Amino acid sequence: MSSSGGKNGRSINLNTGTNNSTKNNKNNMSAADKNATMSRERSFLTNLFESSQAGHTKKVINLIVEYSRDYNVSIEDVITQFKDGSGKNALHFACSSGPTTSTTNNDEHKGGDESKEQNQEENDDNEDLVIALLESKTLNLTPSICKKLANDCDTSGLTPLMITCQASKNWNKAFAINRIECILRATSFSSKSSSTPSSLSSILQIKSKAGATVIHYAASAPNPDILHYLLLSKNTIPSSSSSSLNVPSNLLSSSGGGTSAGGRGGTPIHWAAAIPPPTDVSSTLAILIEYGNRSSTTTDSVNATDENGTPPIIMAAACGNDKTTSFLVRNGAEIGCILSGNVTLLHVCADLNLVGTLAAIVERGCGSSTDDIDNNIVRLDDDTEVVTSCIERKNDLGERPIDLAAQEDNLGCFMLLSGIVDEKNAKEKMEELKLEWKEKKKKMDEEEKKKGNMSSSSSLKKNSNPDNNIKCTDEDSAKEIGTQILSSSSVSDEDKALALQSKNTGNTYYTKKEYNDAILHYNIAIKYDPSIAAYWSNRSACHVALHKYNEALHDGTVARTLRPQWSKACYRMAVARLALGRCEDAALSAWEGLQMDQDNEELKSFMRKCVKVGRKEHFSGKVDSSRTTAENGEGEC
Repeated sequence: MSSSGGKNGRSINLNTGTNNSTKNNKNNMSAADKNATMSRERSFLTNLFESSQAGHTKKVINLIVEYSRDYNVSIEDVITQFKDGSGKNALHFACSSGPTTSTTNNDEHKGGDESKEQNQEENDDNEDLVIALLESKTLNLTPSICKKLANDCDTSGLTPLMITCQASKNWNKAFAINRIECILRATSFSSKSSSTPSSLSSILQIKSKAGATVIHYAASAPNPDILHYLLLSKNTIPSSSSSSLNVPSNLLSSSGGGTSAGGRGGTPIHWAAAIPPPTDVSSTLAILIEYGNRSSTTTDSVNATDENGTPPIIMAAACGNDKTTSFLVRNGAEIGCILSGNVTLLHVCADLNLVGTLAAIVERGCGSSTDDIDNNIVRLDDDTEVVTSCIERKNDLGERPIDLAAQEDNLGCFMLLSGIVDEKNAKEKMEELKLEWKEKKKKMDEEEKKKGNMSSSSSLKKNSNPDNNIKCTDEDSAKEIGTQILSSSSVSDEDKALALQSKNTGNTYYTKKEYNDAILHYNIAIKYDPSIAAYWSNRSACHVALHKYNEALHDGTVARTLRPQWSKACYRMAVARLALGRCEDAALSAWEGLQMDQDNEELKSFMRKCVKVGRKEHFSGKVDSSRTTAENGEGEC
């Protein structure tokens, strides 16, 4: 916890909850008394914040009033200056609390006096704590203090309104809107009237350190009631016949903290689309799309891309949320996106068994299409042509979407892609195609092993940096290095033996978690024989353990280039990408690895992790790199 200046120059030590006058008293205390006082103050802060987070209205109000009275600290100071280590005060914690039993009863039905009295005896929380803190006559805070509280940000830049939206999943409409209106009243400094359009416009444009607005957090909860209130209610649309808005018209085009800033990236539609199943975000997306359609400056919001060029529909598909993906398809989302590895949306749907999405794609339109190779998009001049093109498109492994459906036993997807309506006939054809691809994959593996044994690089080795401390962060450059290695001359048996010996020594250091020493020996192994993907992979794992994620991604990319069908190289790239905040790219690397090794539980688990991190990342505004270091795996043989 930190220190902060209090009212009238009073400095409050938030580690203990004391102020200067208390400190002066402590100077006259014995050591035992000082310890007892500090213990009591810590207990107060813990009690205050835990009770606030639980939404215990009467208990929190009593704690504040009693502490103010007993220790001669103003109520305003207790509320505004007492914060935890992340800069949150009691109001921040209160905003994360949901409706208690009694507040829910009060909102939904006024009857049942006996039940109401029982609930009040249990928790005495028949008023929302947020409303009590800002408008309670007991605390009697001035409008300026309420405005200060309502606009105060924690260390992540989250305001009380953002925290409310972020925590609002499954709240009943009355409770959610009452709290939002209370915060807006305080924020806009207008006593009891609703927020004015101009003030609401400025409030909705405030961004956290993750680059996200209130709308991003409401979309990711998701809470369609709050979104409708903020974007489409009478507060934001003057009349039903008017197309103008009283709120910013660019909220769906502004990115929520790009990955370069350590944020999650994307528009509010991206944030909603990234919610995994079984959550149905159709209502949330419908509101965002309607707002986008009403906006005079937001164009094609459903297809807006994040900093990595990823549209919302790809995020929804990668999360495996069939309802979300099919909803976006039916609301104009581009279906001709081409990802790395020549993977289309149909490949992803066929692999993850998104039957509803495939059905929606097949249902779409008529006309003609063109390939826009530079932008990796198949243009939607004609949906029928687009669907036909994507159905027949092969990824870099030569697989069509129907081939993936067969390999994964996804019968519904297979029937849609093949046009076979008889289930028995479809099963027979699917089994034939599955066996065919099993043989193909076996031959591919054999060819890769043979190619790996023949690969060499003595000429590159002689001209390379002995330490191999490459600082490249460009994946394309790493691919070029791998390509150069594959085209270089053979390695002598003596050099291969020296490389293997150095790799084994590096593995020994790796198991001891002596990563710098391990890197030195992997450097030597790469120096003598850079053609072995495992050496680069092992060094990538060490870089991750040392939080050098750009270097880790570089080595993982080289390993992938040297051995394209090796799932471990995909895993290395996925770990590094996730640590760099590139959740969607990380999920894609894990997914590509699963195409090579469909039973790899490590990759399956990591892909789920990528989706989960993408869902929660905005809570902190960055990826916690420490969570990747435990998942690097042992050095490869």
